[in-house]
Amino acid sequence: MSSFVIKIIAIISMLIDHSGDALIGYSTPLNFIGRIAFPLFCFQLVNGYAHTHDVKKYCLRLGLFALISQIPFGIMIYNYSGSKLALNVFFTLLFGLITLIVYDNKKLHIIYKCLIITCILLIAHFINVDYQALGIILILVIHIFYKRGIFNSKEFLVENSNTTEKIGFVKNLNNSTTTANITKHSVFYNKLFFALVMLVFSILRYLPVVGYFSFDYVFCFILCTFLPTFIMLMYNGKKGYSLKYFFYIFYPAHLIVLNILHSIVF
Repeated sequence: MSSFVIKIIAIISMLIDHSGDALIGYSTPLNFIGRIAFPLFCFQLVNGYAHTHDVKKYCLRLGLFALISQIPFGIMIYNYSGSKLALNVFFTLLFGLITLIVYDNKKLHIIYKCLIITCILLIAHFINVDYQALGIILILVIHIFYKRGIFNSKEFLVENSNTTEKIGFVKNLNNSTTTANITKHSVFYNKLFFALVMLVFSILRYLPVVGYFSFDYVFCFILCTFLPTFIMLMYNGKKGYSLKYFFYIFYPAHLIVLNILHSIVF
C-alpha cells in the first residue's frame, strides 16, 4: 500500500467523520469511521519527516496551514460543542514534528530532550490541540518504530552475504544512512509490540468517555482507532501519485464547505 493510498484512506475517513458532525450531529456511527484518520495522519507525518530534504520548510508549511485552518475548524467546533476552544490537527502535527526534531537531535543531552518534550506535551495539553498530548506521544511512538524498520520491512531487510544476519538501513535527521542490526524475528516482534502499543493508545484515548457512552459505543471507538495499525503495517515504501499540496488544502477547504452546508441545513 503506497503513501498516496494511505493518505486517501485518511482523508476519506476524516471527511465522513466531519460530514456527520456538520450535517447530522456529533456522536453518530459516522464518528467511528473518522477514528481511522488521525493515526494515519501521524504515520504520514513520520514518513514525510523521514524523507524531507528541508525540515524547516516542513515546519513552516504545517504552521501556515494550521493558521489557515483554525477559523473554519473553530466554527465547526462551535457548531457541535458550543464555545469549546480547540486547535486543529495541523497544530498537533506541528508539535509532533518539533518533538521528533528534538528527539533526534544528537547535540542535546537526554535530560534536556526529556525536559523539552515534556514542555511540548504540557503546552499541547493546556492549549487543547486536537488529540492533546496523547496525539504527540503517538507521533513519537510511530517514529521510534519506523526507525526500527517495521514498516516496509522487506526493504529494510538486506541479506548479508557473509552471515545469516540481516542489516537494516534507517535514515536519520540529516538524511544520512546508519546501519542497525535487524533480524526477521526482531521485526516480527517489533510489529507485535507496535500493535500492542496502538491498542493501549486506543484504550487510553477513549477511557475518559466511559460512563458518558454505552460500552458498545466506546468499544467501536477503540476498535476503529486500532484499525489503522494494520493499514500502517501494509505500507510498501512507495510514494504513489504525488499530490503534495492537495492534502494540505483539502483540510481547510472541506471544513469551509461543511460549515456552509451546516448553516443551510440547520
